[in-house]
Amino acid sequence: MGLRLRFALTVSVLAAWASAAAQTARYDFKTETCDASVTFDPAIYDKESVQNTADFLFGVSQGRFHARKADSDASLAACHADAERLRAIHFVDIASVHALAADIADRTDAYCDLKTLERTSLADPSVLRRFPHSEACYPAVDALEGRTDAVQFWRQMIASLAPNNVDPQGYLANQRAHEAAPDFHDWVRRQILTYGWHNCANGTLRPYQDAELLHRTQAEQEFSRAFKYTEQNCDKSSAD
Repeated sequence: MGLRLRFALTVSVLAAWASAAAQTARYDFKTETCDASVTFDPAIYDKESVQNTADFLFGVSQGRFHARKADSDASLAACHADAERLRAIHFVDIASVHALAADIADRTDAYCDLKTLERTSLADPSVLRRFPHSEACYPAVDALEGRTDAVQFWRQMIASLAPNNVDPQGYLANQRAHEAAPDFHDWVRRQILTYGWHNCANGTLRPYQDAELLHRTQAEQEFSRAFKYTEQNCDKSSAD
């Protein structure tokens, strides 16, 4: 083979390698336990969608894709906005990724509605009946409305909760110590709202959580098949 031909072949190989390299890009980020990277073809996927999806599924910054805890007036006011912000984020075109984002946004909206109703329920407990699929929780609403004996409901409630406590008898004694307090009846209503109503109503959101688990598993698998996703320098001490 002549020198000129070998040179031409070398240039051709280098050009092909350079062309292939130019068609790949890499996004480096961190998971909870590892350094991670995603390699992708920028001619097919835009950088923002890949970064958003990698962070959403695996990154330590994935919390920015979830709603803030709706415990204050300010966070409650922003609650639905958080769900809409999630719906507007640009992800790669993988159906399970979009389904997962929709599950989280829908659950956020439902939880916002629940907390909003609870904010006004001490003045008007009947508003709790507006929460969908919560008929099984209506005995707590009956007690809050005074249709049934609230103190009796509370006693039955703490008796059912005690076995799940690390110190059942201590838990019951601590609860019953409030019976001598001047604000006992108001305290009972707050306990019923929190443990009789909220725990029950919040349990109706379980289908959203089940769907999230299913779609998250599918999304992580499909993402890993579509892209070269690698993890390294993992902290095995916190892997559990």
